[in-house]
Amino acid sequence: MDLLHKKPKLGHITTFGGNAVIASAALATLEEITQSSLMQQALEKETLLRSLLVHDKIKEIRGTGLMLALIMETPAIANKVILTCKDKNLILFWLLFEPRAIRITPPLTISTAEIREGCSILIQVLDEL
Repeated sequence: MDLLHKKPKLGHITTFGGNAVIASAALATLEEITQSSLMQQALEKETLLRSLLVHDKIKEIRGTGLMLALIMETPAIANKVILTCKDKNLILFWLLFEPRAIRITPPLTISTAEIREGCSILIQVLDEL
């Protein structure tokens, strides 16, 4: 059988993909990102985040822009911070490949006031541990 000429089959992951509405939304998103200052703003917001997230329990900050991971000393600390912050309406996430990490991935449109508020909550939670 000639695999190069075999017609590909759509998989289960394309339920909402490959149609005109999704293609139009994707194009509009790419145009907004590439034609606006969102990318430059993301780097400026990263600088702000890094300057505010200084604490002895944060061993390292990995990532770029608004996709950052705080590395804690232990997975237990990371888990406690994520769950406690959730109770204070600050949504953080885990990383599958690094159990000591706290993932911070806000929207590109987050304001500096929201960054300051979120960092304040996070630092307060770390202080309480």
